[in-house]
Amino acid sequence: MNKSPSVVKVLYPPVANRRDDVSPREGTLKVNVEVLQEKLGKGLVNSPFLSVMIVNRKYQVVWHNQRFAEEFNHGADRTGVPCFQAAGFDKIHADCPLQKSIKESEPNMGNIESEDSTFFYMCIPLDAEHAAKVYVFLPRKKS
Repeated sequence: MNKSPSVVKVLYPPVANRRDDVSPREGTLKVNVEVLQEKLGKGLVNSPFLSVMIVNRKYQVVWHNQRFAEEFNHGADRTGVPCFQAAGFDKIHADCPLQKSIKESEPNMGNIESEDSTFFYMCIPLDAEHAAKVYVFLPRKKS
């Protein structure tokens, strides 16, 4: 297993006064936005480019997508495993962004650096007990 990542950086705080419903002016577009949002959600969750996991307050993975399984576990199911172990680390990240997202009910994002990679993440609170982590793994070029 890898050591716990050495650096956790929060890149941007959540946007204050954000509007959740940014709709076009009446009469400008005739689309069913709800259907498009549902398709977008399914596309993101099933994306071959984004790793997604849902974690509970006890750090257990309650669900992950196929990309997560392929990226970290050679395709193996990691449901029920502590998230940091499922991602290949020995211990919980200092200031765990997933737990912060659950406790504060606020999204957060940043990047985690390790010896051989960087991954950009977004943590999204889902309810009082769960949060999702969506991230892109960026391997470092070897010189």
